[in-house]
Amino acid sequence: MFSENKKLYGLLGLSRRAGKLILGMDAVLDAIRRRQVTLLILATDAAPGSKRRAETTASKYGVPWCQFGTRQRFGELFSRRACAILALTDAGFAAAVQTALTKDELKTE
Repeated sequence: MFSENKKLYGLLGLSRRAGKLILGMDAVLDAIRRRQVTLLILATDAAPGSKRRAETTASKYGVPWCQFGTRQRFGELFSRRACAILALTDAGFAAAVQTALTKDELKTE
């Protein structure tokens, strides 16, 4: 499990450096509405209201989403205080993350 998480965090870091990762609720929801998002990622400890809003928007636009990590871990990874909502805009990075996740963690509804 540790190696899988290390791989996932590595993919997220690489996608950030490539400019293919969006952070934060407003930016992510805007990108979903513009149909730029290929995968929505929510921290497991995201606020219930934020989580519901992001899941609803993703479902409305047919964007798959998953949950893993914590707000604090994502914040540390991206040099922020905390970060609960991320979005990948590249199909290749999204496919790599989806492959690394278990089927239980990936949602499409």
